[in-house]
Amino acid sequence: MKTIVLMLFSGLLFCFYSQDIRVERAVPNPGANDWGNDISVYNFQPLGRMSGVQKSDNTLYVAVNDTMSTSNLGIVVYTSTNSGSSWMLYPTGITYRDQLQNLKMVKSPDDSIYVFFNNYSVISCWNVNSGSVNMFTNYPAGYRDFDVVCSSTGSLYLLADLLANRDVRIFGSTNGGFSWGSSLYLSSTGAEIKGSISGTGDTILINYYGVTIQPDTATSAIRSVRYRETTPGTLSITGSFTTPIPFDGLLRKQFKAASGNGEAWLVYTQGQDGTRIIYGMKSIDQGVSFGAPEVLSVSSNTDNYFFDIRYMPETGNGGPGFAFIYYSDSLQTGSPDSSSDKLMFSIASYGGSFGPPVQVSSIPPCYSDAMYIPQLISMPLSNDIGALWVGENASGRKLYWDRLLAVIPVELSSFNASINGKAVELSWSTTTETNNSGFAVERNVSGTWMQAAFISGNGTTTIPQRYTYTDYLGEVSAGIIKYRLRQVDFNGSTEYSDIIEVNLSAVSSYLLEQNYPNPFNPSTKISYSIPEKSFVQLKIVDMLGRQVEELVNTEQAPGSYNIEFNGSSFASGMYIYTLKAGSTILTKSMLLVK
Repeated sequence: MKTIVLMLFSGLLFCFYSQDIRVERAVPNPGANDWGNDISVYNFQPLGRMSGVQKSDNTLYVAVNDTMSTSNLGIVVYTSTNSGSSWMLYPTGITYRDQLQNLKMVKSPDDSIYVFFNNYSVISCWNVNSGSVNMFTNYPAGYRDFDVVCSSTGSLYLLADLLANRDVRIFGSTNGGFSWGSSLYLSSTGAEIKGSISGTGDTILINYYGVTIQPDTATSAIRSVRYRETTPGTLSITGSFTTPIPFDGLLRKQFKAASGNGEAWLVYTQGQDGTRIIYGMKSIDQGVSFGAPEVLSVSSNTDNYFFDIRYMPETGNGGPGFAFIYYSDSLQTGSPDSSSDKLMFSIASYGGSFGPPVQVSSIPPCYSDAMYIPQLISMPLSNDIGALWVGENASGRKLYWDRLLAVIPVELSSFNASINGKAVELSWSTTTETNNSGFAVERNVSGTWMQAAFISGNGTTTIPQRYTYTDYLGEVSAGIIKYRLRQVDFNGSTEYSDIIEVNLSAVSSYLLEQNYPNPFNPSTKISYSIPEKSFVQLKIVDMLGRQVEELVNTEQAPGSYNIEFNGSSFASGMYIYTLKAGSTILTKSMLLVK
């Protein structure tokens, strides 16, 4: 083990690299930051990978293999004290100016920050706080790949894939990577080892290609084993080695696991370039066994790859869960745009599965042989999670950042009301929710808004949710009653829905109102009244008579009803809506203009 102490203008030369490696003060190049819908961390294309953490004071740290933002460094660090709204170049960085095989930043419980990196020959550990760089040179033949995790005791565990053979081993350090204990041998037929630390910080879920390494390594079986920390720097196996993904000849170029709160997910790409699908296997016993594969990338006719998955101590509703992000590439001809190339994001709450992914990028992500794998950064102090990715627009490729739970809104997809005797039945649905404490149902009878009820929300989820509330009106016998929803976040911020109305006046005949607004884009409301209990159908057809939507198909009590029609998935044009109630058929037309 060799140590390099922080030197601002000079450093020691090591024979393991073709150029020297030292910590040096950053010399910024002009044009380091700009702004957009997605926030650019800096204005240049990285040379290689990136990784980041959040300290206990809320500061974000991001390490990047980059030679463009400074004139002298090859690993730079950017920091943000406002959840990523703006970024500053850290005063020092690493001088090695070449593409690295791998790079990873980790944080210890005492807020020490370490950047591990390798170029096949040597694995190095830069202590960002102290400025020292320690080189792991136990195996002169070098390292194919590595991973590193930090336990709840502050111990570092280096998972190494040895270049000279197919050995995969683990090494522990209790002094910030200054020295390492004896190797923990895992296998002589392994490759590309990866580790995930549990939410409690004492158990590592380890995965690697194994059993028999195939000529194309990415077609090999994927092995799994768990090790638990018994004392600082020391691990002991818990359970046994398993093979959750046996050899079947299929190509799986990327895999990664995340574990926490007794659950784990093993996620992997499968298929040839151009048609890759991302699958996930869930464990409910801390990674001892895994269930059947689930498709996580729902985009059709796309190539889905470059993903990250991370355990989140919080998901916005006080409970743990998992975050998942990936590139969805349409393989379009020409430059990408936000509709062809997307960064997709999904959340799985504890006990559940991942919901439909939603797009979180306005700047399209881009492919590179430099392995621009997007990186998730857990932000438990602000109950959020962020993502780093390389995006491309007309001005070139840059490193971008988004707070993902800020991107996902509480999206109300419908809000309807109907009269049932002396009660009004309200129903509404959401497509996605973020930090949603719930909905205050507000009623206006005589010009004053009053809260009728509070319905708890579902925190943060990308799975559609449906809510109902029945408002019993008591002495209110006639007139117009207005309703609205006041959505409340856990932090107290609020947002109001549109207002809907119901008419309690006695209904004496069947009536179908003209939709409002008309023309519309993309939503409009259709109102109708029925004087007696009837089986009601409300359908939408196009000008060729083809049914495109059925809004109502049920028995309803006498009263007035308001239904929302969302035409976002339909083409512009004239549509016919028809109400059939008993023997009565009423028809009107409406115009969708996009």
